[in-house]
Amino acid sequence: MIIRIIKHTIACCLRAVPVLLLLATGPASSAEAVFKHPWLTVVMDDNYPPYSFRDDQGRLQGIRKEIWDAWAAHNGIEVRVVATDWAKALAYMNTGQADVIDTIFETPERESLYTYSRPYADIDVPIFFHQSISGITGAENLHGFTVGVKAGDACEDWLHAHGIFSTHDYPSFGELVDAAVRNDIRVMCIDKPLANYFLTKRDAETHFRYSKPLYKGQLHWAVFKGSESAFKAVNRGFEQVPQTEIDAIEKKWMGSPLARPAAVIAPYVLYAMATAALLSFAMLLWNRTLRRRVALRTGELESALQALKSSEQHYQALVGTSPVGVFETDAQGLFVFMNERGLRMLGARFEQLRGNHWQHLLHPEDRDESCAAWGASLSLRQVFQRELRFERIGGSALWVLMQARPMDDGDGRFSGFIGTLTDISEQKASEQRIQFLAYHDPLTGLPNRLLIREHYDMAVAHANRSDLGVALLVLDLDHFKNINDSLGHAVGDELLCAVVKILRGCVRDTDTISRQGGDEFLVLLTDQHSADDAANVAAKMLERLSQPIRLEHHELSISLSIGIGMYPTDGEDFDTLLKKADTAMYHAKESGRNAFNFFTSQMNADATQTLMLRSGLARALERQEFVLHYQPQVDLETGRIMGTEALLRWKHPDLGLVPPNRFIGIAENSGLIVPIGEWVIQEACRQAAAWYEAGLPQLTMAVNLSAIQFKRGNLVETVENALFAHRIPAPLLELELTESILIQDTDNVLATVDRLKSIGVKLSIDDFGTGYSSLMYLHRLNVDKLKIDQSFVRDLNDDPDDAAIVQAVIQMAKSLKLRTIAEGVENSQQLDALRRQSCDEVQGYFLGHPMLADDFARHLADWKPLT
Repeated sequence: MIIRIIKHTIACCLRAVPVLLLLATGPASSAEAVFKHPWLTVVMDDNYPPYSFRDDQGRLQGIRKEIWDAWAAHNGIEVRVVATDWAKALAYMNTGQADVIDTIFETPERESLYTYSRPYADIDVPIFFHQSISGITGAENLHGFTVGVKAGDACEDWLHAHGIFSTHDYPSFGELVDAAVRNDIRVMCIDKPLANYFLTKRDAETHFRYSKPLYKGQLHWAVFKGSESAFKAVNRGFEQVPQTEIDAIEKKWMGSPLARPAAVIAPYVLYAMATAALLSFAMLLWNRTLRRRVALRTGELESALQALKSSEQHYQALVGTSPVGVFETDAQGLFVFMNERGLRMLGARFEQLRGNHWQHLLHPEDRDESCAAWGASLSLRQVFQRELRFERIGGSALWVLMQARPMDDGDGRFSGFIGTLTDISEQKASEQRIQFLAYHDPLTGLPNRLLIREHYDMAVAHANRSDLGVALLVLDLDHFKNINDSLGHAVGDELLCAVVKILRGCVRDTDTISRQGGDEFLVLLTDQHSADDAANVAAKMLERLSQPIRLEHHELSISLSIGIGMYPTDGEDFDTLLKKADTAMYHAKESGRNAFNFFTSQMNADATQTLMLRSGLARALERQEFVLHYQPQVDLETGRIMGTEALLRWKHPDLGLVPPNRFIGIAENSGLIVPIGEWVIQEACRQAAAWYEAGLPQLTMAVNLSAIQFKRGNLVETVENALFAHRIPAPLLELELTESILIQDTDNVLATVDRLKSIGVKLSIDDFGTGYSSLMYLHRLNVDKLKIDQSFVRDLNDDPDDAAIVQAVIQMAKSLKLRTIAEGVENSQQLDALRRQSCDEVQGYFLGHPMLADDFARHLADWKPLT
């Protein structure tokens, strides 16, 4: 290690290129011209042995102190070394009290501040943890721990950049280690040489373990960006110091390898020879005894061997016919067996695998994370189960579900793993396609509203730490409908893609552009110092789009209306800020278009009506103002109406019939959705029983559920009471879950769903593909049906992307043995397309509008099966 550091330092010094002649004119004059004073002020950490530290009398010692002394002696310039704790050292440098800072790591957060020298030492930075803790292999295992760090250390920046924010600062490395020894903290991030030094000094080195390095740091000296003359002067000064003198200083503090004299070794050699002679004699006696025993056991072993051969042949026959790959590794993870199915999956011969570690098959991008998970299972002797991406021998990708169980040798010692490989490539491809479509716009590839919400949360967290703002812009193209109507949707789509390209040129890589549908976009601007920053971006967008856009066969002019909401002034959560930015955009349109507006309090006039709806909603149940409408659902195989969806409406005494999108959100925010939802389930079951008593056929009754009902209502009891009260068979009630339910308190949701399934009711996923889609949740939820959202059905015959999404959902559902129903069918062309794609059920205006119960009964009686 010492030789490597010395070689690295020599190489760095030899690579230094003299680029400054300031020192050639005389030390004093050059110092006055380059530095702030006729001397050079260097600030460094005073707690970083052996590079810089203070002895028991408080005197500064170490490699860097002596090297700077040598620099001063050879250049005739006084060097004033200021050694203090690291946070103060950074403050000295940042306030201009020092020319140079030493013992500094280069990090992304500091790149904009400093110009660094070549590194003079490589430092491993791992996680040290108390010996009573296990399973810490990197940052992914630190959640739930408070990590001790030194204030201002690069390790703290690294942890925050990797999502670890539970840290505790200590003013020095010595105090950090003392806290760990006292058990105040059990985990600390610290440079490995420092930890070894302080733990050994405190006789506590056996009480701690350490992980593999989080990263490798390198020590530098540095000056502020823009101080190029000072940097060159210091660099030139180091060229005056002989390398042999630097090597001698480092050897003095680093030491040399120990060599044991022959006189010390000799007694051990004689002792070993005597021991070997005694062992040889004992082995001779034991050998004679063994010969007699071997003769007695030979017959038994031959019989056992024959039985083993028969057992092995039987095992090989069973494993050879397995539909999954079966493998075995030794204790080091090296392959010792793979059946034919596994070899075909990997496109390999066993000779290519034998003796190789199974992790060599992993895709390079996944190797670190998967190896860490394997290491955790190995340390705990647990079953390893994980979805992995392998590289076949030919280079193509293969997704597998790997399950491996640890084995022992009969004496309790770990001997290896035996496991299976299941090819899940097709399921993974479907899931990834749906996942991409769930978070991105198919036409432009931009993030959709779900993904920009996530970006917003991260931007706000960063803004809170940096005391900056965030801007949310709502953009709407002016008169875009005229282009679609006159030139067609294909030209409209081409124009939208061209607009996206222009918008990308107006923002930074850290900003986010999202398409919300049609001609509406959102733009998220991070690190906003004031509203002027957002105004400048909006003005740039208007200016760039004022120029004609040249397409393949057209030259078009377009303009924008932009509304701007500022965090935290106009709102703190995404929905509030979006609403205010949207209001500002409509004011921009009303003021003549091709303009941008900020949100102001005067724009919130519609809030009065929202308050009126909220107050009226609390009394709507008492006044029996709610009513259910029913929309038929048709089986495409038989052409008959096989079910209906119950849709809630509000007969407001002043506003008339209020659609659900006006009051459902208010009901959920106020908690009123729970009693309203209970009423809907009771009323839907009552109506189903009434139709059956009137002689109509039994139909499946579909009812929408809110996520709030899973959290705050007695959903299972409500369903049981409704079925019992109205004598409805459980399979005739179908509960529709939104995808947002799946990611909220998952364990409780799954428990509630299991209880509902045990009752016998059916479950479907509403608006599938527009939210959080996951094959794992579909499997765990054990649903019966997927409902394709009308946004994909609307342009099914005109938009290839929508057609592809619908086809993918239907194929995936069939592979999972689920039925599909498409909503929003408005014409025969859409119906025919869904029939060709083998969709099971449909609903929409073409088949029947939502209608009152009596109207639905007449519609059902008059219905003629589709042909």
